[in-house]
Amino acid sequence: MRENSKKKNSKMKSAYIWALKITLLTFIIAVGISIVSQILLQGASLLVAVFVLLLLVSLGIVFDVIGIAIATADNAPFVAMSTKRVFGAKRCVRIVNNASVYSNICNDVVGDICGIVSGAAGAVIAISLVMSAESAGEMVIDIVISSLIAAFTVGGKAVGKHIAMSKNKEIVFFVGKVLAFVAGDK
Repeated sequence: MRENSKKKNSKMKSAYIWALKITLLTFIIAVGISIVSQILLQGASLLVAVFVLLLLVSLGIVFDVIGIAIATADNAPFVAMSTKRVFGAKRCVRIVNNASVYSNICNDVVGDICGIVSGAAGAVIAISLVMSAESAGEMVIDIVISSLIAAFTVGGKAVGKHIAMSKNKEIVFFVGKVLAFVAGDK
């Protein structure tokens, strides 16, 4: 009984450490993405601002797809590929074995940051449109832009979730190969 309590305390401590790490990582990534988007949007034309906004929304959708694919993937095909020494398969096994961590990073960290920063980009676009508009439709422009951002984000993620769940093996294998390449796996 004492061992179960120690294991439980160790798991809780590990969960708190992970929460602290992911909080700090989120802060760092959010600062980085915010700085880049501010640099790109500062004094940018409306076309550039819309491009940055679409890029942010797309990035959030792609990472949501990756996170869902990882969370729903089965480990067996990657274990089989790993025994055949297929490049990236070992990395895929690690990814699926740690699905909650990878999914958290993809869905919550990157996805949520992109959602927040895309909202800020939308505000920049709204301000730009209001400044160039001759009518007092400031509130209407802001509402329409934020609603379009929300609609495209949610609609894109809805389509993405279907793709992620039906093609999870292929998506995880692609991500595993990319991470294996970046990490220099052999």
